[in-house]
Amino acid sequence: MKLLVLLLPLITLIAIMSCKSQKIDLSKNEEAKIFFGSGGGFAGTSKQYCLVAGGDLYKKESIHEDWKRIHKGKSEDAQLYFTTIDSINIKEITVNTPGNHYRYVEYETSEYNHRVTWGRNPDDVPQELKNLYQELHLFVKNTTHTDK
Repeated sequence: MKLLVLLLPLITLIAIMSCKSQKIDLSKNEEAKIFFGSGGGFAGTSKQYCLVAGGDLYKKESIHEDWKRIHKGKSEDAQLYFTTIDSINIKEITVNTPGNHYRYVEYETSEYNHRVTWGRNPDDVPQELKNLYQELHLFVKNTTHTDK
């Protein structure tokens, strides 16, 4: 009986520790990824998302925060966005004008990684990329709304 009393706190501690979420390292995932988000301002806040070709969607609200999966999807869910970013030919867009507040879209494949960053006056950003950015945010809104 005394042994049970001594082991019970240990078993409880092990159970609690095993429930802790695993740290997600997206760099180990070799699928193509579209990173997008915004940030800046006085506080230097940021909100970042990552859509993986397999359909999963991740979110990170600070550079000090770990990635969290916010939607478990299928490759069909993400296919439109990857087809669009390929058709835009993002690696040919050389805009890097963040300003105080910025937005970005980054495309990472096994062959290359390219990021486009722009501020409040996005005149030099192709309309197709701005449209993709808006569509990606709609995807976040729609998928996270339906997952609740």
